[in-house]
Amino acid sequence: MENHDIDIVRKLWNLCHVLRDDGISYQNYINELTFILFPKMLAELDRESELPAKYFWKELIRKDGTELHDHYRQMLLDLGKSKNPKVAAIYRNASTSIRQPTHLHKIVSAIDELDWHSTVGFGGSMIWFGSSAGVALANILRPESSLIAWSDS
Repeated sequence: MENHDIDIVRKLWNLCHVLRDDGISYQNYINELTFILFPKMLAELDRESELPAKYFWKELIRKDGTELHDHYRQMLLDLGKSKNPKVAAIYRNASTSIRQPTHLHKIVSAIDELDWHSTVGFGGSMIWFGSSAGVALANILRPESSLIAWSDS
């Protein structure tokens, strides 16, 4: 991994401390961050049209408090029923264990500051902060693990 990749990994793992403070177990860190990272990735790839407009990244970061928390929980439910089979596969039966709206806002804000696109190039060198879950997700989206053309398949 390059230094920038390592920095992103460190920042994402630091967000896990916020999740832990909210009572979320280690096993759920990847799910929680994946559900939040995916709309951010689509925004950076100019692929948000794969989602309903109300779930675009800019809509998520514009909210705060209980409004953000309620919007996020509804997003997980709705995207799990998406007509796009790839989006539905990611969010099927998704739920959040984040209880504190302030923790969700902190995570969303921190992810918004990440320059994710230049780090991974969405090709998989550092998918999901070194996790096998990221590789599995990339394989769901595109066999070549390239998220750039994920909606073309």
